Amino acid sequence: MPRLLSLLIFIALVGNSCALLFMPRNQNVSLTATEKTSKIYVDGELQGTKTATFKTAKNGIKQVRVETPGYKDNYYVMVPNRRQPGFWVCIVGDAMFTPVFYGIYGLLFDPKIAKSYAYQKSSKYTVAGKYATKSDDEKFVRITNIGLDINLDTSIVFLNAKFPGIGNTPKTEDLVKTADSNKQKEEDKAKKKKNKKDLENEENEQKALQYDNTKFAYNIHKTLRNSGYIDTVNKVFQDNNNTLFLEGKITKWKLYRFGQKSTYNSFYKTKLFVTWYVKNQYDEVLDSINLSEMSGDFLLHSLYKSASTKDDEISPIERMIGDAIDNSYNKLFTTATFKKYIKTESIPAYTEPVMSLGAGNSFVADKSDAAMASVIIKRKDKGHGSGFAVSKDGYILTNYHVVASTNAGKQEEVTVLTTSGDELKATVVRYNKARDLALLKVDKKFDKVFAISNEKKFKPMQDVFTIGAPKSIELGQTVTSGIISNERKSNNNELLQLSMSINFGNSGGPLFDTNGNLHGVIVSKMVGDTEGIGFAIPAYKIGEYLNLKY
Repeated sequence: MPRLLSLLIFIALVGNSCALLFMPRNQNVSLTATEKTSKIYVDGELQGTKTATFKTAKNGIKQVRVETPGYKDNYYVMVPNRRQPGFWVCIVGDAMFTPVFYGIYGLLFDPKIAKSYAYQKSSKYTVAGKYATKSDDEKFVRITNIGLDINLDTSIVFLNAKFPGIGNTPKTEDLVKTADSNKQKEEDKAKKKKNKKDLENEENEQKALQYDNTKFAYNIHKTLRNSGYIDTVNKVFQDNNNTLFLEGKITKWKLYRFGQKSTYNSFYKTKLFVTWYVKNQYDEVLDSINLSEMSGDFLLHSLYKSASTKDDEISPIERMIGDAIDNSYNKLFTTATFKKYIKTESIPAYTEPVMSLGAGNSFVADKSDAAMASVIIKRKDKGHGSGFAVSKDGYILTNYHVVASTNAGKQEEVTVLTTSGDELKATVVRYNKARDLALLKVDKKFDKVFAISNEKKFKPMQDVFTIGAPKSIELGQTVTSGIISNERKSNNNELLQLSMSINFGNSGGPLFDTNGNLHGVIVSKMVGDTEGIGFAIPAYKIGEYLNLKY
């Protein structure tokens, strides 16, 4: 028996490399997280809570995910960058105890096989990225979009960075700096060879490329919801005056590959340059914040194609981008600029001086007169809404959101279309953002106007009408009927609830009865599963909200 065993060993040594036969395929490792509640996953499988001690195959770099309540997921990799003592025994055996041909074969082959590399026996992972939790004095936050303003195939900056050799733990921060520096030198050298026209063409081409991915926005939405920044209590009457709206635009993407030829695998990190736009409920930009953040460490099976076949599953590349976005989102909440806007505000008293409107004798006295006082309001590149005249000399009332500009505090061009077909340039005279009302002025004499009263003249279950341009300007002067259900109070705002078919484009239109009495200004509708419910700002509040009187 001993002779047979010796013979088998001799044949194995002569015909094969030593490491392939005698190096162990598996290894015991211990991973520890800095938080007690952390769950540690390796290649998608849960290995333990707080500490994971397990046996794993030595088959290349492995993905580690540390999941902790209240924190973003942290991504790391297990890199096989150690040589076990047995490896060197095999190398010596290849060199000394096998024939020349097989000895050279073993020396060449043994260092390359996966199981000749070992992982660190124990590793400690720092849990970072604690999510901000909403306090009572902070506004709600909604994410509207995460846009990618680059082309995935041509506009990324792809950087290679070799991590240190055997026995060293990769310090990716230092490697990133080196890779960035080398890339910048290459770009500077290339630019010198290009003329100005070529550079302008490249810039214009990149600006034209657009790509939106709702998966990234949805992930941030879940984070906002879990940390209390989404109002889940007031589902109908949400406090939009104390809600910030976020939009992110990724303007540059750097992708780093870490590896070296002698290792079995590589891993990746990405760096995203994100511009966060802080907006109000009218989609006006209050401010912008530029941030650049790195992702964790990721294994990527394919850069551009999902490894899964289902549309709702996230590919490794999407998960890596999402991780960098999460890091950027977390950093956003720590910036002084964002902290300035996140604090709640009470609705301020309207401080503009009292403005008198000419009364005249041209008030709407019957529903048939309403069309002569109703108008369509257009905003350049931002759709349309409705409005109505409240004075004979050209003052028109509408919602602020109908005339809101892209940037807060900067009014853009507003056009008014009358029933007679006139197209008039309008000026925004005054507005109250908190109440969603605006007063416009056009150079026109109206035959009929709606009268604003400071008294409640409506009753629940009363029949009412509105005139507007639902959906399209081509449907201008469309009359819609319904009833007043009740008066509601929402976040210090009074609203009339209507059982009425209202569509986008009706906003700012008059709510009136058979006798032409003005009862409100159409402001919104419920969307989703519930249809046929709309809301109006009560007419008796208009004078208070804009300091108007006849």
